[in-house]
Amino acid sequence: MFLKIYFAVLSLGITLNITAQQKFSFTEPKMGSPFTVIFYSTDSLRAASLAKQCFKLVDSFNLIFSDYTDASELGKLNASAGMNTEATEVSRSLYELLILSKQAFEKSHGSFDITMGPVVKLWRNVRRIQQFPDKETVLSVLKLTGFQKLMIDTVRHKILLPVKGMQLDLGGIAKGWIAQQVIDFLRTEKIDHALVDAGGDIVMSN
Repeated sequence: MFLKIYFAVLSLGITLNITAQQKFSFTEPKMGSPFTVIFYSTDSLRAASLAKQCFKLVDSFNLIFSDYTDASELGKLNASAGMNTEATEVSRSLYELLILSKQAFEKSHGSFDITMGPVVKLWRNVRRIQQFPDKETVLSVLKLTGFQKLMIDTVRHKILLPVKGMQLDLGGIAKGWIAQQVIDFLRTEKIDHALVDAGGDIVMSN
């Protein structure tokens, strides 16, 4: 009986705490789609400030992971494919995401493969010109893919793309990872009830 009363009071306390706060929702276009941050707070000014920091954090990661610009860290790494014999040291964030991508590749038995960048690039061009490529073009592009081609130095956190034309595409994992980083940031700011929607990749506070 005591436990039932305790949990009832605890549940009521959590409900009252959330109710006493106001729900805030902020959306900005990020990484080609709407990026929404929703959380509860008692202070509208602080909420706006936190949202601004969240979007700034998203922009900082986009400068690392985007394959739409040669200026990003990933863009520079892709541009080095087949050009270097020495591996390139990458940032902690990029290295972490590449390791997670490797794990996803292994767990999916090869279905998830970030080395499919050349195929993605070809498909974007197909959509632009509204014309399907011939079989020879597709086969030549497929020869540039394969996670086994990607060389990862797990000791020095260095990466090498040894084949010219190789291109990594993190579109299938980066948004979800970034959404989790935003949730983690909000948690450090004592925001325990939040949801982040990164263009359909949704992460919530526990």
